[in-house]
Amino acid sequence: MTRQPAAGRQNRLAPEKVLLRLQNDQIEPVYLLYGEEKYLVRKAVNILKSRILISDDLKELLYTCFYASETDGEEVNNIAKSMPFFDQSQLVLLYEAEKLKEKDQKIIQGYITDPAPFTCLVFIAGETIPKGTLYSFIKKQFSNNCFGFSKLKYNDRLKWLQQIAAEKGLLPGLKNNFLKELLSTGHHLEALETQLEILSLYLQDQKDKDLSGPLPFGPAEISFRQGYLLTDALMKKNIRDVLKILNHFIASF
Repeated sequence: MTRQPAAGRQNRLAPEKVLLRLQNDQIEPVYLLYGEEKYLVRKAVNILKSRILISDDLKELLYTCFYASETDGEEVNNIAKSMPFFDQSQLVLLYEAEKLKEKDQKIIQGYITDPAPFTCLVFIAGETIPKGTLYSFIKKQFSNNCFGFSKLKYNDRLKWLQQIAAEKGLLPGLKNNFLKELLSTGHHLEALETQLEILSLYLQDQKDKDLSGPLPFGPAEISFRQGYLLTDALMKKNIRDVLKILNHFIASF
């Protein structure tokens, strides 16, 4: 990872272009993520995780998560400057970046003036870029790595769901109004994506893939706990648990 030269103001790219850049471009030593659309911020973080934490066996050694209200600049710096095991890159996340005290901002700024080539330090803030000397410095020196995610409007949310449905093999068979029905529930995008994942898994075991007729379940929101358990089972590739959770969910309709 190499330091990126200064370049104007922070990025105002479409969210899909930001995520594509994070997926394909060289990983940089410093990022600043913020915005109203927390779902997209989490997406961005997960992309960096998937690229850097490529081995489950080494994940605990190469990943550190801080909350600004519970840490200080020296602690962040010490981890960022520490050479990780096995000559790998490491990921350091600092959540609630807007809560970092000014004295700690100055300490961390000292580090990012010459960041370690083996560390990706990600500042995750609230709806706007935080105030302070550190963030002014980041906007100037790492402007191409400052990504804000505004709240998506209805048409953009619908476009996003269409893209997810296509990635999961649900198009063109999915009836046109279903995605609009999902959006009409007012649920956040993460819950809606989970429901499309459930539908995709359901159809894997169906001989008839036609989606023009009634679906086995409607656009009700999956509970947070169900979503967490399902995601965990999917990541672990535990098919038995995935089917158990899906059967329990479908039986509730």
